[in-house]
Parts: sequence; structure tokens; C-alpha cells
Amino acid sequence: MDATLPIHATLKDISATYNQDTISRALQTEEKLPVELWAQVVVADGEVDLKMSGKTARLTPGTSAVIPPETPFTFVPTGKPVRFYLNYFHEPLLADGKSLASQLGRRVA
Repeated sequence: MDATLPIHATLKDISATYNQDTISRALQTEEKLPVELWAQVVVADGEVDLKMSGKTARLTPGTSAVIPPETPFTFVPTGKPVRFYLNYFHEPLLADGKSLASQLGRRVA
């Protein structure tokens, strides 16, 4: 689970808060995010397993995971209480070369 959010990604939305009884069926079966949409999993209490890219990570408070676009993922309840939510991010929108240079912290003449 080594993915990181793109630099200057913009928070688009925050999901509902899920618990061990309300994790949607879609999140418990293989799901994919659309192109250009990233998710950051934030665990408030308890623990939940995240399967992604052939690996499973146990997420607890203080740990988080980033789900890249178009990457299959599944949440697996551990049988213990949990409360978590997802922050959804869009990749930065770039209008032209100057915007790209600015995002990269470079000066353009």
C-alpha cells in the first residue's frame, strides 16, 4: 500500500462514515475508482482490512491508505468494531504549460 496522493490534489468529497455493520456491498466487493479520482482511507476507531494490488493491510487509527484511480480494492471487516471514511481527491487540473511549471515549483520566463 505504497501509493501517495498526487502533489496538489484537491479534496473533492468526503464519504459517509462507515462502521462494521454499514460497509456497503460495493466496498466489500472488488471496486475501482474512476480515472483521476483518488481516495484516502481514514480510520477513526477500530480496524478494517483493505485488499489492494494483491496485498492486505490492516488499517487502524493513525494509519491510512491511498487508493489510486482504476485500482481494484476491497474492504474486509475484521469482526471487530470500526469507524472509517474516505476522502476523495481529484488530480490537479492543468490549463497550460505555465500551470504545470507552477505545480512543479519551477519558474517560467
